[in-house]
Amino acid sequence: MFLKLGNLTFILVLFTSFSILLLRNWRINVITLAIQYLGIFFLVAINWPLSMAVIKLVVGWMICAVLGITCMTIKNLDETEDRKLLSSYFFRGFGGLLIILIIFALIPQVQSIFPPKIPQPIIKASVMLIGIGLLQLGMTSKPFYVVIGLLTVLSGFEILHSALEISSLLAGLLAGVNMGLALVGVYFLSKENNEVST
Repeated sequence: MFLKLGNLTFILVLFTSFSILLLRNWRINVITLAIQYLGIFFLVAINWPLSMAVIKLVVGWMICAVLGITCMTIKNLDETEDRKLLSSYFFRGFGGLLIILIIFALIPQVQSIFPPKIPQPIIKASVMLIGIGLLQLGMTSKPFYVVIGLLTVLSGFEILHSALEISSLLAGLLAGVNMGLALVGVYFLSKENNEVST
């Protein structure tokens, strides 16, 4: 059933990851990240049992809740100087489109590396999340956006891993790593806020 939704889910993940890269509003980014985790759940559910795939969704939404609650307590989190410049939107958008075009151009070569049992939407979504997450990491030094970039890269890896192996132990370990990243991000957000306020 989830395999039929593969291409629609890929479009959802594509839209959400590109929106997170382009926009610099923490509220929109947290909501978009939650929607992205819903797409990741559907992609992981193609190969994993539903009970294991739900772990990705629950952990992802917990991460969004932790980040959202923390961001509500911090003032001036949005990159206001960055939002004023139209060129910053253009640069991030152009970079994201370039990553997407490269992925579509190279997907046949990339697919030949992996076993033929892996569906193409999983490979496309995985490589795209890793590429856009790395681009996000290279374009900002703000802790909130760095954490979202790391979570996006890790999500891409998790989607690909779910197609290669079913392991409840590794699923739990990756869930712990995701939560750890979110908590480290919360720590750095709070630390940065305290330094600004003093």
